[in-house]
Amino acid sequence: MRRPVPMFWDADNLSPMVDKSLIVGNVDAALKTYNPDFYLRSIFICASEARDYTGIETPECPVTYLRTPLRSLFCDACPNRRCFRPGEVGGNQDYFTRVKEFADRMIVQEMMSYAHDFPNQKQPMLLVTTDRDFRYSVKDLHDDRYLILTAVRSGYVEVPLVARNSVDHWLWEDMQNGRECVANYYC
Repeated sequence: MRRPVPMFWDADNLSPMVDKSLIVGNVDAALKTYNPDFYLRSIFICASEARDYTGIETPECPVTYLRTPLRSLFCDACPNRRCFRPGEVGGNQDYFTRVKEFADRMIVQEMMSYAHDFPNQKQPMLLVTTDRDFRYSVKDLHDDRYLILTAVRSGYVEVPLVARNSVDHWLWEDMQNGRECVANYYC
């Protein structure tokens, strides 16, 4: 029985390293090395408007783009919730952090929505990120018996926290080239 796997991609954290037209086929091939019944069903890409990820979709695998704002975001700490811009409140770092938090929430919302669409089927999901902010969401879904797979950046001394809470993980470089997961790579 074929099992669909949606991919939730934090593209501002992990950008593509291969030709965009190859990503769907290669990620699908990597999933099949893990379980021959898995196939890439859809991709949710969360990225700033400056990045262009068009050309990834295929007829078998639609892509949904979740755009994060580049220049403005409403700030909870600002009086009258005025528009938050670099240089206000805590400077550029606060601005970037708030935009990243907004992007992370968008991805978590999509993952939870998918989980609620299939409450008794415990479908597999793939999260592509190195952001540790996802570790609790991944752990909660894993504890609810969802099969959470992750793709993370290589070069870490130990496995990123988000991958520790998943069932298994790939290095993003390997997944984009259709290779198998790195079970116990860091152990």
